[in-house]
Amino acid sequence: TSEWIWQEEIDPKMHAEFALQYEKRLLRRFGLNGYGCCEDLTRKLDDIFTIPNIISMIRILAVPWFLWLLLGEDDPAFAGWVLVAIGGTDWIDGFLARRLDQVSELGKMLDPVADRLAIVAALVGGWIAGVLPWWVALLLLVREVLVGLLTLYLASKTSERIEVRYLGKAATWAVYGGVASFYIYAGTGWE
Repeated sequence: TSEWIWQEEIDPKMHAEFALQYEKRLLRRFGLNGYGCCEDLTRKLDDIFTIPNIISMIRILAVPWFLWLLLGEDDPAFAGWVLVAIGGTDWIDGFLARRLDQVSELGKMLDPVADRLAIVAALVGGWIAGVLPWWVALLLLVREVLVGLLTLYLASKTSERIEVRYLGKAATWAVYGGVASFYIYAGTGWE
């Protein structure tokens, strides 16, 4: 019948060759070459979902929670402790990346993005909520903008990645600690 004729007309070698070519085109299209689809995809996901990168992603996701605690729940003390946790995990993700040999280009980008987001959110949120004096928030915002612009300028002038310096990390930790102390004081009234 017609089903039998259809099966006779298909050359198995031609069908296999077509399937192989189609698979190669798909792999090239998605940048998955060399190891086969599943192995290559697994390697790419392993580079993205490292422990340090997951910690950095959690830090970024904690920023809206921080803002909600501050502005939505009017709980500056709890928001301050969340800011302390975000700042503390800044050190942890870098330490684990080096210790577990999981330093990645994505992690080198996520870590400063998490820092800048958290600090700018803390400064603007603190200014809005009245937790930070306006001049403290303004000075630190100017610092963040200048550091950000300088980093972008230097990155545009050189093809090399700008390495993080100890002094920059210490300054970031000082901002986290100082700003968080305003939050905790505002929420608890400790003197």
